[in-house]
Amino acid sequence: MAAQFAWHAGSMKALRLLEKYLSEESRLHRASAAAALGNISPETALPILSACFDREKNGDVIRQLILSVRKLLPRARGNMRVHDQLLPWFGRLMKSTDAFKRSQCAILCGLLGRPAEDLVLRTLEKEHHPHVIASLLSSLGRLGCSRLLVYSRFHDHADSRVRANMLAAMLICGGEAVSYFTNALKDTAPRVRGAAARNLFLLGQLDIVATLNRMLLVPEPLSVLAGCYSLGQLLRIQPPLLSSDHPLPLAVSRRSTLHQKSGAYGPMLLNTPEAAQVFSELAIARGNRQKMIWILEDKIRRHPSSYPVRRMLASLLAIDGELRRAASILGVCLIEHPGILADILDAYRIAVKLGNLDRATDYGETAKALYNELLAGCLLLCRSIRGSGAELMMQKLHHLGEPSMNLYNAMIQLKVLESENETVLDLMSELVLARPYNAVVVRKLSTMLPESFAELRQALSVYAASLPETVQTF
Repeated sequence: MAAQFAWHAGSMKALRLLEKYLSEESRLHRASAAAALGNISPETALPILSACFDREKNGDVIRQLILSVRKLLPRARGNMRVHDQLLPWFGRLMKSTDAFKRSQCAILCGLLGRPAEDLVLRTLEKEHHPHVIASLLSSLGRLGCSRLLVYSRFHDHADSRVRANMLAAMLICGGEAVSYFTNALKDTAPRVRGAAARNLFLLGQLDIVATLNRMLLVPEPLSVLAGCYSLGQLLRIQPPLLSSDHPLPLAVSRRSTLHQKSGAYGPMLLNTPEAAQVFSELAIARGNRQKMIWILEDKIRRHPSSYPVRRMLASLLAIDGELRRAASILGVCLIEHPGILADILDAYRIAVKLGNLDRATDYGETAKALYNELLAGCLLLCRSIRGSGAELMMQKLHHLGEPSMNLYNAMIQLKVLESENETVLDLMSELVLARPYNAVVVRKLSTMLPESFAELRQALSVYAASLPETVQTF
């Protein structure tokens, strides 16, 4: 410590004293000297530390040497003289038989800056040790390498650390890497799912927080730890400090605008930024089921947490006969919104068609319990209404003893009589998402939307006009 302060005071003897301590037999002296060298100028200290590193054998001293080099490298960025001194040393370390030294060298390359990029890329081509590969990928991300193909070849690597570090580094590729992030949400390793969710959040997918919240509910320590770590990273992000064209501030701005709009009633399920654009693009398909499925599959890659996109895709896949995919997507929808009757009834029908009797029994019991509760509420509401229309409605309700989608018609009529427009729009939106090919229902919803949803209303109107009048079912 005294030598360190003496150096800053202009004493040349201090440097010779630190070099002497680096050659002492006492590991404590060598470690103390290495720590002190981390606080003097990089041009002076880095050559001394690199020379000592090559001959040092003690683990504690090596650790302190690495810490000091890490501390000095950011201050040496742009100093070509230091770069010329360090790159040959890094090249020797990368050829070491010790995986630990190669891994640490990869991290140091990331701190040095762009001059080390070629060395990292060359080493990555030949490296096989998973920990070293993970460190090399992290360094490429820190160096600003945006070569998607360099990263993508590790997307199915056996080691979860490699996959997680690959995703963290790929953030610099932006929207081009969204499909990799979306696929990584299905990874078996929690740390990989957490890394993917963090990247999607930074690219403006705010609803992905729900995925991290679900990780906290899994009764498994690794899942909870990964979820907590990723959420902690999100909490440290400060959107106001990001550039104005960054996806995250733009997404936050859109979301705040939507919340302001929600003061005027509107359908909760369709109150999402992407809904209007999705229906506008579906209108281009003009009712062609295969094209609609392709459009929705593309949208689900861009908006993996979007319930409207997933729900419509499940409906169209069921019609197309892809029942297993439809069942899988619908199961995720039911996790987010377990109280939607249309979803439960469709899940029950698909389970029956697939011959999954256990699942069909569970869905059937859930559907019956919810249906009976809704029917009882309708009967109670109908008894409080006076007039000839109430008697006719009561007769209809008595014919709806078995679970069916026909109950939606009764619920909507009763809520119209009560002037509960917000509930009517919610029920209509459930029908539109469950039956996206029904032009009559889509057109009716578009006419009922308030002025604050003008963009969505226009998109639904165009979409309804593009659909054939014949209704398809599965």
